[in-house]
Amino acid sequence: MTRPTRSTSTNFVQNNNAAVSWIVYVLLIGLRLIFVLLPGYVHPDEFFQSGQEALFFSSTRATVAWEFESHNAIRSIVPPWFLTVLPLRFYAFVCHLVSPGDWSIDRLSGRELLLVPRLFVALLSIFTVDVCVWRMGRLKNQEREIKCTDANNGWEGLPTVPLEVLVLASSWPALVLLNRPFSNSLETMCLACLLQVIFSTGSKFSTCRCIIVGAICAAGFFSRITFASFAAPIVLLFVHQRQSHCRDLDSIQQRSSLGKYVHGFLRDSFLMALGFIVVSGLFIWADTLYYQEQHNEFVVSETAEDDELKHAATTKLFGRPIFITPLNFLAYNSNATNLSQHGLHPRYIHALVNMPMLFGPLAVLWYLQLFRMWFQCKSVKNEARQTPQSSHAWPMITSTCIGIVVSGLCVLSCAPHQEPRFLLPILIPLVVSVPCQKCTGRAAFMIWIIFNGVLLGFFGGLHQAGVVPSLLELNFVAKQPAAVVFYHTYMPPLFLTRSRSPENEKGACNAFLDDPVSQTEHNDFRGRCDLKSKEGLNEMPIIDLKGTHESHLLDTLNDLLQCDLRATGNNGIQTMDEFTTADNFVYVVAPWTTISHSSLGDNAGDNARENPTFCLPKIGFDCEKIRTYHPHITTEDFPIWEGSIRTF
Repeated sequence: MTRPTRSTSTNFVQNNNAAVSWIVYVLLIGLRLIFVLLPGYVHPDEFFQSGQEALFFSSTRATVAWEFESHNAIRSIVPPWFLTVLPLRFYAFVCHLVSPGDWSIDRLSGRELLLVPRLFVALLSIFTVDVCVWRMGRLKNQEREIKCTDANNGWEGLPTVPLEVLVLASSWPALVLLNRPFSNSLETMCLACLLQVIFSTGSKFSTCRCIIVGAICAAGFFSRITFASFAAPIVLLFVHQRQSHCRDLDSIQQRSSLGKYVHGFLRDSFLMALGFIVVSGLFIWADTLYYQEQHNEFVVSETAEDDELKHAATTKLFGRPIFITPLNFLAYNSNATNLSQHGLHPRYIHALVNMPMLFGPLAVLWYLQLFRMWFQCKSVKNEARQTPQSSHAWPMITSTCIGIVVSGLCVLSCAPHQEPRFLLPILIPLVVSVPCQKCTGRAAFMIWIIFNGVLLGFFGGLHQAGVVPSLLELNFVAKQPAAVVFYHTYMPPLFLTRSRSPENEKGACNAFLDDPVSQTEHNDFRGRCDLKSKEGLNEMPIIDLKGTHESHLLDTLNDLLQCDLRATGNNGIQTMDEFTTADNFVYVVAPWTTISHSSLGDNAGDNARENPTFCLPKIGFDCEKIRTYHPHITTEDFPIWEGSIRTF
């Protein structure tokens, strides 16, 4: 019987660490792909800025987000095309190879239009964000890198998954936001690509590398103009690397070294500018084609005054109008009046609310690290005054990541409109710069799991979670209603009502009514739907009442259901005669709290929850509960606790 040596025991532990880390990482990747099925509705921009509405329902003006209107033109069409149309075309191509037939994008169902882009974004985030954090984590912790060498264990030569990657893959922003086609997700991926190019171990200062840096900066800038705040420290690092490289190549004379530095700086700046200009030109060309075609399509019925307004978002180049969306975006967001329509927030919201909401313990550790570094730098300066020969240098990767977080946080905090997802690109430098190795205890592990589990469940599975399933269900209704009314929900994405079956294809017509009582607006809404019905589409009108008062819901129902009413002698309460037609009904999609705890249900009694058929006596409509989608939570109409989980 032989006793294992210390070396053999160490290798065995290292092999187990590698095996466990890979098993955990593969499980987290599987969860990220599975969670594309989660019904949580994080924000309307997930659908209305990702391209499904603008690119598939461009003939229905009410469904196109205002950012993609030609008189605004503040969003480039290339990012949503890349995140939506490209994967859908590839999906249709593969389906045609497997099963020949009509697999054009126009024939895909709403469920396919929802899940295919999500799956594509999830895979893209793995090959960009995860790979970036992996490489930077390895470079940061090269002295801790462990490789398995035990031939008897099946993990020979396999490195341990960096802890930074496991932290990233287990965070709720990666599991929810990075598998949805937000523009912020694409911005995060562009930042990851830029970091990989800067910290690549290949040819450090090749011509191709400089051009690629400029091209990535252009793609990120046209995805979101805020990308510049995250990219600035990285570009400065690139210049610093160039300076260090020049000093290493030449140490003959100070003037010669300075001349080489200036020459290299100008050359690299020119190459980066060349890549930026070329890619920007492609974006501008594509945007001009899209918005000019949109303008020509809908300008026929506009007046001369409106025609001038349509060109307000254009820039003249050699006498011809072009659309430069970042300039329009900057001009729009520079006006506080415009931002007030979306909500104004205190400047500290990003730092004190959104950072902890997105990153939780990571944000706390980063703030502590920032204060610790500030005090250390202050002590180093005091030592340098006493001992001029003393020096201190922070690791390049850590200092760069901290600079990215500080730059992005400070710039975004200057804007009065602040949403948590705007800080999503900070996830990469935050994970890399925070010393996760010092927080590997059981308590830290439980805090991290509980925090991300709660936020994952809320935003991924609970928040507005009934909207998407209800829209998908409209493809299978037996009878077509007079309309579908959404009340106190997020904006319904109409592409979800599409059916892949040509003979059962359903379009959607949306009316965003400021005043549902107005008969003129209601007639206009009807007219748009009738027009598309003549084109051969089976229309199901959808009315979005947003968060309007319940009186607007009652007035809208009264307009849609023109039934004969007769008054009874029972306290003046009206009851309804027989329907004039058997199909005279409307679907109302709303949180239960807006119906059961308002005047609509005050007289319905406590049996309304138990009995699926109850009455809206104030206007005499019979109501039947058709389907319940739960769980569904909206912070605007939070459920009321009545002592039972079943009724919550």
